[in-house]
Amino acid sequence: MISILSDKNPQFKNWKKLKRRKQRVEQGQFIIEGWKLIEEAVAAKIELNAIIICQGAETEFQDKIKPYNSYVLPRKLYEQLAATDTPQPIMAIANMRNTQTSDEDSNLAEQELVLVLDRIQDPGNMGTIIRTAHAAGISILYLTKGCADVFNEKVIRSAMGSSFHIQTIVIEDERELMSALKGKQFTIATAHVGEGSTSLYNTIFNRPLALILGNEAAGPSEIMLDNSNVKVKIPLLGGAESLNVGIAAGIIIYEIVRQLKFDQ
Repeated sequence: MISILSDKNPQFKNWKKLKRRKQRVEQGQFIIEGWKLIEEAVAAKIELNAIIICQGAETEFQDKIKPYNSYVLPRKLYEQLAATDTPQPIMAIANMRNTQTSDEDSNLAEQELVLVLDRIQDPGNMGTIIRTAHAAGISILYLTKGCADVFNEKVIRSAMGSSFHIQTIVIEDERELMSALKGKQFTIATAHVGEGSTSLYNTIFNRPLALILGNEAAGPSEIMLDNSNVKVKIPLLGGAESLNVGIAAGIIIYEIVRQLKFDQ
């Protein structure tokens, strides 16, 4: 293990830059905090560039990290990289792999259910939706510009490693994506609480299907709504005005999965 003792160290300074989205994109790297998530990344064949250990925890991890370049930081420096107030004593610097920017439809023909997130901004919501999508067997996630960064530390924690297993594609042009979906005969279903929406439980879903979930405050864009074949809403039986988008995603995705997979 290599010890880094100064915040002037060039390697440390580069790692610290990864706290910002722009730098993550430019360097093509991101931070994974905690051994469980590191194991999940390795299982998903994410390439690790470095393992960083907080001073005092070397013995705990020394046998597990032998294949990797490893560094030891004093707690004062380590905490500058960590995203939590009480960080776990190990983190990794990993290469981005599953995110690309594309309008191409080359993968659509193989899918029966894809998810489109339209300006989902809260990292906790983003992570929850990714985790739910992974659990439901969804392998491709389209993101419009304005969505939270899938490599944000809070997104990674909320997704519990699922973000390493799903291909996420940032779309440049919403209209092109809608055209590609229609060209592959996808039914486009949008979660929408406004007029013209039908109850989720009165809607019959057919494969292939694209589900659109919109921004927490504003909902889906007009482009998404205009291109939808069906708009669905979750019936609210009590006095609540609405549901958190992460919760709503789980309810809708699993009703779709029930129909497509189990209600044959």
